[in-house]
Amino acid sequence: MMDIHSHIIYGLDDGAKTIEDSELMINMAYNDGIRSMIATPHYNKYYIYDIESMEKRFQEIVDKFKEDKSDLKFYLGNEAYLDEYLLEALVGGKCKTLGGSQYVLIELSYNSPLQMVKKMLFDIIISGYIPIIAHCERLIGTKDDLNKIIELKEMGCYMQINVSILNKSKIWLKRWLLKRLKDHTISFVSSDAHNISNRRPILMDAYNMVSKKIGREIADNVFLSNPEKIVLGGTII
Repeated sequence: MMDIHSHIIYGLDDGAKTIEDSELMINMAYNDGIRSMIATPHYNKYYIYDIESMEKRFQEIVDKFKEDKSDLKFYLGNEAYLDEYLLEALVGGKCKTLGGSQYVLIELSYNSPLQMVKKMLFDIIISGYIPIIAHCERLIGTKDDLNKIIELKEMGCYMQINVSILNKSKIWLKRWLLKRLKDHTISFVSSDAHNISNRRPILMDAYNMVSKKIGREIADNVFLSNPEKIVLGGTII
């Protein structure tokens, strides 16, 4: 499996605090069957760090695991907060796409009017980037909000949900999300891991559940094939 959303780089945001935390998270992910991870520290006004520090700590993690777990691949990106400055940060290289691809993991402001959000996303899309909406389930407060995800998908965004929502959500929401996985409205299931306690880098239980409920082919798509296509190329479904 491949996890495209994780906070495994220590000391940058609200994820891993120390290199030891990073190691514990990565070992947990590996033992769960994850073989590729994109490190996505927050890029927003609340967590200030320079890109050199991020790259240095990322490389430290890569070097630490390259012999012991040579089959584990790491890629670097950001979880970017959507605001009027994001496009400039992407173009200027201050904010990283996922693994150097065109894909950008974007966290939305859930209080902003949808039309404003769509305008900023449209500007990003016409500049050559492809948004992946992080934990898009957070857009859904009630059943009236379900169409927000459909609208964003139709304008060219891809959708990522956190694995936790498949375990803890209300029955109606879980059924709706499974339908959207099946019809390819939602393309990625990721951990959004921050630690080894309550926000863990664990995917296998959800993979098995999705496989049982809507088929192994869908599970393979959203946990492996689609994530790999971000960095290797190919059509995401």
